[in-house]
Amino acid sequence: MNIKKSKNNIQNKKHMLKKEVSSILRSKIEDIVCIKNSKENIETYNKIMNIANKIGTIYFTKSKKSFKCLLFSIGGITIVVDNSDESEFIFIRSSDLDLL
Repeated sequence: MNIKKSKNNIQNKKHMLKKEVSSILRSKIEDIVCIKNSKENIETYNKIMNIANKIGTIYFTKSKKSFKCLLFSIGGITIVVDNSDESEFIFIRSSDLDLL
């Protein structure tokens, strides 16, 4: 898949669920990469989503706002997708990104 080539071009976005997702992925907050489905990241985003398999759904409430996140797996690597807003975000451990 060779995400490594485009890893330097990934824009790591801030997201209000990063703390919760880091707990699910059992990693430090600073080790979680948040990739927004935007024109800057569309190629990487689509490469990841095209090979990912849905394994579940998680619901969060934070600051009186509800979030629906989808759990995906890629060869044993867990990723979380927030599709609650008008744009989608992928959360993945930076070390797992290196494995793709």
